[in-house]
Amino acid sequence: MKKGIFGRAFANAPIFALGYFTNDALTPNLNKKIKEAKQALAEAKSLVKEYKADLAEVKKIFQRCEALMFELKKKEKELDDLGQLYRAPRMDVFKEIKNADGRYAGRN
Repeated sequence: MKKGIFGRAFANAPIFALGYFTNDALTPNLNKKIKEAKQALAEAKSLVKEYKADLAEVKKIFQRCEALMFELKKKEKELDDLGQLYRAPRMDVFKEIKNADGRYAGRN
């Protein structure tokens, strides 16, 4: 049987094609790539769940801090009011002393 130039050139073509299509570097195995992509997606979803849980915890801490700040401002106002009540009688006594003394009587 006479093959000619093209017959001899493509005699080993099926073997070459078999090697080409089974090499992962040239044609990646789609099932393997799909499996890797699914694993990466599952990892990403678990990370999202972790971050959402952390975010919820941060929000709780933030709300608690706001509540504590509100209580602190309330206590500060109470202390300021008590301080004014404490200082008021002393100022009245000081004014009486000042008025009783002849040196300060005309300067009020």
